[in-house]
Parts: sequence; C-alpha cells; structure tokens
Amino acid sequence: MMAVRRTNWYVITGAPCSGKTSVINALEQQGFQVVHEVARACIDEELQKGKSLKQIKADPYQFENHIFLTKLKIEASLPENEVVFLDRAVP
Repeated sequence: MMAVRRTNWYVITGAPCSGKTSVINALEQQGFQVVHEVARACIDEELQKGKSLKQIKADPYQFENHIFLTKLKIEASLPENEVVFLDRAVP
C-alpha cells in the first residue's frame, strides 16, 4: 500500500478555457512557485522540433504516458513543505 504524501501543494484544475493558466500566471507574477501544464510544454517542445500536432498525438497512449511520467518526475523534485501551485497534476 502506498503511503499518503503530505505536501503544501495546490492543484488548479478545471475544464478547458476555464482560466487555469491565467490563474497560474497571476500566482507566478505574485512570486509563488508554480508548475505550468506539462502537456502544453510537451506539445510546444515537439512543435519546435518540426512535428505537427497530428504527429505528436498519433499514438495517444504514448503521448499520455509521456505526460504522466514527466509529471511524476517534476512532482518528485518539488519541495513538500513549500507552497506550490500546479496547473493540473497527478495528485
């Protein structure tokens, strides 16, 4: 059984175009530590390499798995006792 991990993190979640990124950006401007949406960063990175969105999402399982593993890696490196706001997250 996996132990519950106690953190001081807050996940901003909601429907598409509901203002999550705007909230995250405003919190960041106020000096809070934030983690931007991982999927958007992964897509932007692949677009910079010259891939199309269709190519990036051609294998949905591989795409979602990559995002999930990237989120886990990022979240494992975050300080548990500091306030952190995450634009969607695994927790």
